Amino acid sequence: MARLIGLIMILGLSIGVIAQDDGQTIAAAERAYILGDYEQAIALYEQVIAQGATDGVLYYNLGSAYYMAEDYGRALVNYLRAQMVMPRDGDLQKAIARIRSERLDLQGDDSGLLEGLAAITLSSTTQDELEGGTFALWILWFMLLTVFIIY
Repeated sequence: MARLIGLIMILGLSIGVIAQDDGQTIAAAERAYILGDYEQAIALYEQVIAQGATDGVLYYNLGSAYYMAEDYGRALVNYLRAQMVMPRDGDLQKAIARIRSERLDLQGDDSGLLEGLAAITLSSTTQDELEGGTFALWILWFMLLTVFIIY
């Protein structure tokens, strides 16, 4: 039992060290971005993401670094990743609109009904909100079906 408690404590401390390392790497990436070393900032942000971070602000900053390095395709990809986590962020929406206005080849194809509905849904809700809404509709449908069968 003492070994198990010791192992849990070591694991907890190692997670804190990993989080501290991520914080230091992010701070270094932000310094590189401010100094105009966008390639270094990109490498550092990518390193943090490779370690499993999925923060919307991190994707936004990576997209901004790609934008400043004039790699608009990768900038848009990372802005869209950030949008999945924080769909109602105004600065993010402006950044996506800016790239799409500058590069016509990076326009989305929302021509069909389903594609347009998917684009609206993804740009206004998070995945957790969609899952909750789907679950609520399922429960409602099940309750209505139960009432219909009973009566």
